[in-house]
Amino acid sequence: MDRVLLPCRLSGEIHAIPSKSWAHRALICAALCREETELHLSATSQDIQATQACLESLGAKCTATAHGLRITPIKAIPEAPVLDCRESGSTLRFLIPVAAALAKQSRFLGCGRLPERPILPLLETLSAHGLLYSSAALPLTIGHWKEGGIFYLPGNLSSQFASGILLAAPILADDVEIHFTSPLQSASYLELTCNAMRSFGILVEKTEQGYRVTAGQKYRSPGKFKIEGDWSNAAFWLAAGALSEKGIRLNGLRSDSAQGDRKILSLLLQMGANAHWKGDLLCINGPRPLHSINIDAADIPDLVPILSLLATFAEGETNIQHVSRLRLKESDRLESTAQLIKSLGGEIELQEDQIRIAGAKQLHGGRVQSYKDHRIAMTAAIAASRCTGEILLENSEAVEKSYPHFWQDYIALGGKPHVI
Repeated sequence: MDRVLLPCRLSGEIHAIPSKSWAHRALICAALCREETELHLSATSQDIQATQACLESLGAKCTATAHGLRITPIKAIPEAPVLDCRESGSTLRFLIPVAAALAKQSRFLGCGRLPERPILPLLETLSAHGLLYSSAALPLTIGHWKEGGIFYLPGNLSSQFASGILLAAPILADDVEIHFTSPLQSASYLELTCNAMRSFGILVEKTEQGYRVTAGQKYRSPGKFKIEGDWSNAAFWLAAGALSEKGIRLNGLRSDSAQGDRKILSLLLQMGANAHWKGDLLCINGPRPLHSINIDAADIPDLVPILSLLATFAEGETNIQHVSRLRLKESDRLESTAQLIKSLGGEIELQEDQIRIAGAKQLHGGRVQSYKDHRIAMTAAIAASRCTGEILLENSEAVEKSYPHFWQDYIALGGKPHVI
């Protein structure tokens, strides 16, 4: 589905959607408890639904409630469950270790770019502890895995490999240790996993080499658990606020959140935006010109598209470093970000592990391919608030992967999208 995005000015108040990162982890922890859990989850998405469906394939039950979902934990494991992860990388990488620890045999499926995204380092480290697997990509059949011990993982590929092993660790009879063989990137996502497990009664120790989970621990339901607001998707509205004189106000975010993408706020302040908390309400606006900064994206890869757009309006040249992993997202996100900026009249240069963006540019609009990537589609929508001409956005439905009602919220803030 294509949309024409007319030039607009975004302003007003919006409620942040629930965190996708927290929802994945809380769903898995809740399914591994002995007791039911009431998850307060005011909205869902295709990725969250993928994790929910996979857990149901493993024997959990997820029942809709007035506030979200009631999770009845896994009791009996079906024989040879099939887990369709759709396009969710988190679902796949978190649940390979969990399914292997639970079931004698499991089969994993996926679509879109998911079969191209790397999982071999995870499979290899599990195979060193007894896991048998059919291939290094989807479709994939895995056997049973029950050995703990030390697991060696590269730290510079995906923190999701380590998160999956940590989430599965309490199912095993032995201690589990993770040792990183290269510097860890996206460390904040691992801290999020540790926080989620702690909320469900599991202590994860941080060590010099990585992490340890001591054997004998059991997941315990907190009874009720509320999923906090999503800083990753809120980043688009915060960016829009930084480009708006009237500004945008966001409700539902935690100022002390463990989400790494909370860093968007400090980056916007460094670029010259105005922001302050008014109780639980985060208010941001940017009447002053933004200015360029240097950004290390090692722990915040999902923010790169919207930060690249902001950089086109900032005075000076912005450098964003440690971005090479973005080639393995829902799209080649380096290339799709560059094409977005260039299509609208901006200047961007891709290097091996760095992006350079020339600022103080006027964007004129144009034709933009989302590459079926939700973060590219949402970045294009925010770009329309500062373009002189309209944007024709191809495959605009890509937002449904993480934010199904994005276009409704966009309209509520003054956006002008028209389906064609």
